[in-house]
Amino acid sequence: MKSSDYNFFYDFPNDCSKVIAYNSRSNALAIMEKEKYDIFNRFVEESIPIKDEELISSLIKGGFMIDNQTDELELIRLNMLRSRYSSRIWQITIAPTMNCNFDCIYCFEKGYRDGIMSKEVQDSVIKFIEQQAKYYDGVKITWYGGEPLLALNIIENITEKTKQICRDKNINYSASMITNGYNLNNYTCSRLKELDIKNIQVTIDGEENEHDKRRPLSGGGPTFKQILSNLAENVNIIPQTALRVNADKDNINSIDKLLEALDEYGLKNKVYVYRCLSIKLSHFNKNNYEFWTRFVIDMEPLPTRYRSLKACP
Repeated sequence: MKSSDYNFFYDFPNDCSKVIAYNSRSNALAIMEKEKYDIFNRFVEESIPIKDEELISSLIKGGFMIDNQTDELELIRLNMLRSRYSSRIWQITIAPTMNCNFDCIYCFEKGYRDGIMSKEVQDSVIKFIEQQAKYYDGVKITWYGGEPLLALNIIENITEKTKQICRDKNINYSASMITNGYNLNNYTCSRLKELDIKNIQVTIDGEENEHDKRRPLSGGGPTFKQILSNLAENVNIIPQTALRVNADKDNINSIDKLLEALDEYGLKNKVYVYRCLSIKLSHFNKNNYEFWTRFVIDMEPLPTRYRSLKACP
């Protein structure tokens, strides 16, 4: 047996006799007696065998201990593929353009911004969808980018033809979109509704000043007020709207002001929130635990789509 590569341990608040144990692959969360943790740690650090059979059983059950032959990275890959292909709904992500009207400080696509999907590629995508759709009970498209709303005409073309494919095969069709929200005006939202794009995710990085520093317009300029104005005016057209709130040590103090802004725009109870922390889990420690706890408490007044922390191994 060996220790999992995805174990994280940190002190239990206000009780030095306990340790919090978390495995990010199995998502197991447990409270261990410090004495038990020390036994396990000696096994990991010094290869001293564990004689407590009950402890071994619990560690194996939670994924904290695994067989020597187990390749955890391969298991993660297989689980990903299983979740992707075992469903009767075929899910595809399409980027109609890599162009973007934002200049986010953390963007990983800055070197790939030239390009919009050609008519030939659109036809190939539609043909591919038609070939795959016959194996499933439904098709779900996620529109991504770049900024997908810069290519609304392409979205319209592919959507209309995909919906016809689904009608012909008598299968379900659904769609969602990840957008920066800047172009979510009344016309666009109404058009998206007509295209059956029923779920939208928009990113907000804290209150106005913090957000505008991190997610300015390409060439400079604020975006915070425009995004919230768009959402406030059109959230009833597309009610399944989610805010992705990226939080880290530099903007955590602005969360209270963000809540005030959402309340001011009448959005506090009309949007869902994805809590997204920028943390390197290889350094997940007591400070990060306290940071996460504070973030959860600060965001508690908002309706949340996901309340649990599921780490990325």
